[in-house]
Amino acid sequence: MTPNKMPVYINAAASVSALGRSELLQSDDFVYRPQRLSDDGQLFQSVKDCPVSQSRERLYQLLTEVIDSVISQLALTSEQLSQITLFLGSSSLDISTAQLDVSKVIWLPQLDAINIELTKKYGFSALNFTFNTACTASANALIYATKFIENGDVKQALVVGCEFFNQLTLKGFSSLELISEQGQYSLSSLRDGLVLGEGVGALLLSSEKAPTTSLQVLGGYSSCDTYSLTTTQEDGSHIQSVISKSLALAGISLAEVDLIKVHATASHANDQAEVAAITALFKDIPAVFALKPYIGHTLGACGVLEIAIMAQLLALDYLPVPEYAVAQAECNMLPFVPQGSSFTDYRIILANHFGFGGNNAAIILKKITSISEAPQC
Repeated sequence: MTPNKMPVYINAAASVSALGRSELLQSDDFVYRPQRLSDDGQLFQSVKDCPVSQSRERLYQLLTEVIDSVISQLALTSEQLSQITLFLGSSSLDISTAQLDVSKVIWLPQLDAINIELTKKYGFSALNFTFNTACTASANALIYATKFIENGDVKQALVVGCEFFNQLTLKGFSSLELISEQGQYSLSSLRDGLVLGEGVGALLLSSEKAPTTSLQVLGGYSSCDTYSLTTTQEDGSHIQSVISKSLALAGISLAEVDLIKVHATASHANDQAEVAAITALFKDIPAVFALKPYIGHTLGACGVLEIAIMAQLLALDYLPVPEYAVAQAECNMLPFVPQGSSFTDYRIILANHFGFGGNNAAIILKKITSISEAPQC
């Protein structure tokens, strides 16, 4: 790292998704099983053991459940909570609970309503940030939180990614004909679209390592592609640029990356662009793994949610491979990790997040094997 730049560690992580609660996850929970909504038969990955609704109570129940888990992992005191800055990213925020105000000519919900509620409940610092950049929302929240800690502007940051079932999002993606009829076949030539999902993830960042630390954030970069209103450039050139700049900021070479957490939405254009970027960048393509086959595309939540799940995979020393990627390996667009792979075999991880509207982000993570491991210089 550059002089006077503080290291950034992920000291606690928690999530809830279609897989269930992260602290309860086991390797045999990673089964490819797309589900259908009972009302219209459309595929959707809802939070496990939590019936779908658009209620305010359900939204805050899931948020507080995940944040409570992070707090309990580190036994944070009220004094410590008061020094935590909240960075929250989401595509739809609390739109599912919003009530139309017909008395107003122009009506919009309050963008930082969730932040205000959570800050009040937990006594967090009054300084908080909301990110609403489509599928990269919580990835951008993580990148900005990292910069704040690196610069010494905040002591600790709680980064939350959340996405909740709502009809507006579902109907919008349906109108674009992006929803799959068969399931989430990420990075497969058999793909026919994405499966939306919901969930909450939370990461507690600090410049000081804790006994619970499993990952270090080495850097990240985000940029907007003006190629299209709805997608990124399909030749992968903008994604390629974002990955290159994130590696440069992290001080990591292409050769040092030995694992890629792919974005892999399974939409035709997005997977095509990501594959084009990776194959253009890497002479020897690292092994890849995808989490959307198990939780769906959780949009603005996926940046933080998938990294929180990754922290649990580290604890399990396990990397999942979708059943379709094994059964129809000839259709894979990139090399998935071999079945039975150990996470101990990998050290530097590239986490890709590419958003609707062409906002693309990449984050570089380093696996921490022990609390005594020295920070990278």
